[in-house]
Amino acid sequence: MTPTEYIDKAIHAINTDQPNLAMLYMKRGYREMKRLRPDPWLDLRDGINTFAEAMGSLFDVFTDVAKVFEKFGQNVQGVYDQEFYALVNDAS
Repeated sequence: MTPTEYIDKAIHAINTDQPNLAMLYMKRGYREMKRLRPDPWLDLRDGINTFAEAMGSLFDVFTDVAKVFEKFGQNVQGVYDQEFYALVNDAS
């Protein structure tokens, strides 16, 4: 089948409320298009998508690290508050 035929089948699948089948047809059409007409821009787009996914994962890691540092800061502040409270009570 040609990529155009796969796209037509995907459109029909969407119109008949079959999104998973539509996705399958689109992937096959994309694969067939790539096989028939290799395009470096398509490869570049795939590379950019992979990079974006990696950056998203890295952002999640940084978010987790920030949460750890925030908890650490709260613990340090708690210790400081306790020592300050003890100092004020001793002075009374």
